[in-house]
Amino acid sequence: MSMLIAKRKSLYDAAISDNNDKSSLHLSDHIILPSYYLTKLIEQYPDNSGMYLATITNTTRSSENTYTVSIGIPHFADKLSAFVPDWILNIIGITTEDDIPIKITPYLEHIPLIKKVVIKPLDSLVFSIDIVSCFEKALMNLTILTEGVTIPITIPELGYHETFAYIEKVEPQIISLVHSADIEVDFNREYEESNYIPNDQVPNVHINETINNAINESVQQNTIISNEVVSEPNVLSPEERRKRIRESWAKKYS
Repeated sequence: MSMLIAKRKSLYDAAISDNNDKSSLHLSDHIILPSYYLTKLIEQYPDNSGMYLATITNTTRSSENTYTVSIGIPHFADKLSAFVPDWILNIIGITTEDDIPIKITPYLEHIPLIKKVVIKPLDSLVFSIDIVSCFEKALMNLTILTEGVTIPITIPELGYHETFAYIEKVEPQIISLVHSADIEVDFNREYEESNYIPNDQVPNVHINETINNAINESVQQNTIISNEVVSEPNVLSPEERRKRIRESWAKKYS
């Protein structure tokens, strides 16, 4: 198959959604391919394929910069653009708006249904709400879950506050199907008592302008989350939270 140019799916979502639509904030591992390309790609799958999975590779880096995704609906914008969720582009090392070619390869190996996942939330605010319900909603739009990656989590209950969670363990296989599976979910509560996101402990989170802007917007929109949160003496101000996040990232990547 020929190469496609990776584009951030947030750009596609913004183009087709109205300003009040929050669906684009939902976590997803679907990529959107040109209609013609998608038709040719599907021809490589067995006739009885229940779903279409693929591996995307950043061709400007080593073979390790790959990630397994699911194939979503086609688009008709052009014949060269592949719209990929922003967080997945970050994982494969695409952190700029430059036109980066990616290779898309059908994933034909058997993947078992997930049985158990251990999640490490990286923001103490997550523990102030119904954490089980929060992650059930967050994971419901994923097709697969991969051990060892960091995923973004948007929390409607906290004014669409965006944070991150590290997927510490996935069973029975490090890549497992989430679709229609009953999942046992455990949480690593290491950061439950902390006051900021310790991103110096997080793999696969890349410093880039997009993430910096997202943090700024999130902090600005959530200056006051609730009376209970504001009244806590140990809760950091937005400026202090932003400073610590940037310092932790700078420490990791300096």
